Amino acid sequence: MEIIKNTDGILNQLNGLVDSLQPYEFTKPLTILSGSTIGQHIRHILEFYVEFLNGYEFGIVCYDNRKRNLDFETNQPIIISKLNEIITTIRGCDLTIDLKIKSNHGLDDKEHTISNSSVMREMVYALDHTVHHLAIIKIAMQVEFNHIKLNENMGIAPSTLRNNKKVCVQ
Repeated sequence: MEIIKNTDGILNQLNGLVDSLQPYEFTKPLTILSGSTIGQHIRHILEFYVEFLNGYEFGIVCYDNRKRNLDFETNQPIIISKLNEIITTIRGCDLTIDLKIKSNHGLDDKEHTISNSSVMREMVYALDHTVHHLAIIKIAMQVEFNHIKLNENMGIAPSTLRNNKKVCVQ
């Protein structure tokens, strides 16, 4: 399926990005990111996939319960290993399975909402979420680490890439 192929491509792009950064670049607090780091954004991306895959296994996803694993923002070999594990697992996902999403949009822990979803829908969500954070990372890297060559399509949604291709043809 296209979503699995595209997710695979984006996560491999992220893997290459992680591998291209020096540890200090990965962990340096950046003003343009309001003091957060490239590593923190990558941790955030990874944890959404971890929660999605946990939900895939148990039938209910709760992105609010992310563990905030600090190794995922500082330890590049662990990040690359986890990304490879996620890529392999996603390749075997059954997109037709229904899921429940548990979420809390309030400021206290009192009220949770359960909504219906599917593996396909959550993969789309995770992919869009990843592209969004890659766009943020790309901006930060262009300002702070412009010596690193980035994939020109990093952080650009597939719909935008398709539109740009049409405009160029015309």
